[in-house]
Amino acid sequence: NGSLQSSGNPVAVMGGVSDVGAGVNHSCARTNAGDAFCWGNNDSGQLGTKDNVTSPSPRLVLNEMARRLENVATVDLGANSSCALITSGAVRCWGHGDRGQVGNGANNDSDVALLVSNLLDAAQVEVGESHVCARRQTTGVVCWGNNGSGQLGDGTNTLRNTPTPILGFGAVGLGLGSHHSCSFSAGGSSCWGSGGSFQLGDGQQQDQNAPVSTNLTCP
Repeated sequence: NGSLQSSGNPVAVMGGVSDVGAGVNHSCARTNAGDAFCWGNNDSGQLGTKDNVTSPSPRLVLNEMARRLENVATVDLGANSSCALITSGAVRCWGHGDRGQVGNGANNDSDVALLVSNLLDAAQVEVGESHVCARRQTTGVVCWGNNGSGQLGDGTNTLRNTPTPILGFGAVGLGLGSHHSCSFSAGGSSCWGSGGSFQLGDGQQQDQNAPVSTNLTCP
């Protein structure tokens, strides 16, 4: 809203918004026109404004040509990174990239929205603290970024800076936590990654680097 003051009550930010995401100290919104705007902390370029200037009010997200990011379908945010699903099925990410979460083959921060490598058919994108997963239009799932707890689900704990498929696995929906990931399909729900607080739902208090079925029984 243009102020650096905390507020205990909701304050108006901008109108004409159809999607919004929140990171640790930054926020982004998708407008009805398909643009993306971000505000808040910008130490890692997570606002996508081609600088590292913290902003108290919404600023337009730019691409690598310093032009407005267009045709945004949804936005989702990690701790200090941001991603947007484009209506074409492409995905663009920006901000903190030390764990490969920008998805362009590098482990560097980016202050503009960069195209994620080898992903042009995404139907959904979700962002954890420092990892990202996308559901493809074919229901296949790919993930990239931090993998210290197995949250990419590829059977390893290796960091990935480009989308890596979960082989033989499909989903119709995804949800990500800080260091774990979950999905659902007609066959039920599965989770993978950090499990120290039983968050994988498999009855075990341990990490899993590949999807495991949750112990979910529906009436």
